[in-house]
Amino acid sequence: MKFTRSLIFSLIFVPCITFAQQPIPIEVFNQPIFEGNGAAGMNLGDTEVKVVEKMGGLPHILQGYVKPQKTLTYGTMTEKGGVFINIIMEKNSVIGIEIMSVPTIQGHSYKGKSQKGFQFGDSIERVKTLYGEPYKIHDGKDKILWYKKEGIIFEYYNFVDPNVGEGPGTAIVIIKPNANIPQYLKERGGPEGLWE
Repeated sequence: MKFTRSLIFSLIFVPCITFAQQPIPIEVFNQPIFEGNGAAGMNLGDTEVKVVEKMGGLPHILQGYVKPQKTLTYGTMTEKGGVFINIIMEKNSVIGIEIMSVPTIQGHSYKGKSQKGFQFGDSIERVKTLYGEPYKIHDGKDKILWYKKEGIIFEYYNFVDPNVGEGPGTAIVIIKPNANIPQYLKERGGPEGLWE
């Protein structure tokens, strides 16, 4: 099933941008992605103070996005595309870094690559070439590929846009290697026991 960009935007991103976004410093867009360790210039284990320092300003705080954890959010998302960075905190420590990217007419804004060579805009086939077969895969409305050993999750949202054509809106989540998948991704569905 194909989704239009406006439908995907309204289902996924509009709930996140109903607040004034804290902009993302331009240098963050070029930061590498370290599977199981960090991304966007932040590391798993960083404190909230360190996140604010690295991101150059106070975040918007999303309550209930990732229950029961606190989510610090930075973004440049508009109806034409952009980037969100959600930092999931637990006991004043970063336990997950989520980067969501929807391409604009100029392409994806986040240019940083992973250690294995992934960059936003890569296809699912490219992810499998770089990482092999995922530990688990959810092939529903959203396609989620969980690389448990590496500590990275890929999430794809397909859309069709008259200006850009067909393409992926992508999210990655960095978590500790061999950690359990975040609860909010489990809640997106799949067969019973899929995420165990």
